[in-house]
Amino acid sequence: MRDWTDISDVLDYFNYEPSNKYYDEDNINGLLEFASTFSEEYPNVEETIMSEMQSIGLTSWRTNAVEKSETYFFEQNDVTTHLLGDMAQREINRKTILQKIDQDTQGQLSPQDKEYEPCVLLQKGAVVTKQGMLEIGMARGSCIHLQSVNDICGTHRWLSQNRFPPRNYVFNAKHGDAHHQAQMFKNRHGNWEMAAQLLTDTRETENLLRMAVGDSVVGDLWYCDNANDCYIYFENQGKTPQHEYHAYHLHEREKNYDKINFAKLKKILF
Repeated sequence: MRDWTDISDVLDYFNYEPSNKYYDEDNINGLLEFASTFSEEYPNVEETIMSEMQSIGLTSWRTNAVEKSETYFFEQNDVTTHLLGDMAQREINRKTILQKIDQDTQGQLSPQDKEYEPCVLLQKGAVVTKQGMLEIGMARGSCIHLQSVNDICGTHRWLSQNRFPPRNYVFNAKHGDAHHQAQMFKNRHGNWEMAAQLLTDTRETENLLRMAVGDSVVGDLWYCDNANDCYIYFENQGKTPQHEYHAYHLHEREKNYDKINFAKLKKILF
């Protein structure tokens, strides 16, 4: 039960990430069968788990299984029709699409042709990994490697490196950047005030945006900028396919500083 609580906490932490969350039916059925032995408790453990799964948005991977082009093995067991086989096929599909993108020197691929779904296995000891990796064999003799994570920090690192579609930073003249001064603007009360200054350049801002966390899929993001000894705030530009954000740095008592969830940040920074 502790393992489920840990996994549930991870999924709940990343509620701001637009992602598909799948569960393995065999694994969950085993958990629910064990939970049913506590049926006399209140609230009912089995019902609590099912309620949490629904709240998180978990669905069976079989509802969106991909067509297999290979036969897959894990530790000499055929997993083609199992979760690991589906993940292996998705990884192959991802690599194929990335290869096509690299070869598309004429820009003939449509945005839809460039879409892929990176995946990671979130688990607590269900399968043994080597440095967070699972080796899935294929009938033709080669193999594919899948990544596995088991906590908030590991999941955060994976998302920062593999998120798709990626977030995009958009320069906002009002806040400037490392090379441009922030500007004065007229607030809603008709008074002039200085906008918060963005202290980093484009590359640094993009790196911080990759690691930023939030509280909502459509909300703003924030992160700690240790190099500048303050926090960076990313305002969501709206629900667009480009996933765009503009940014600025914040110190205590500045506008939007109180919107930063410091307790959430602490779980990945310390």
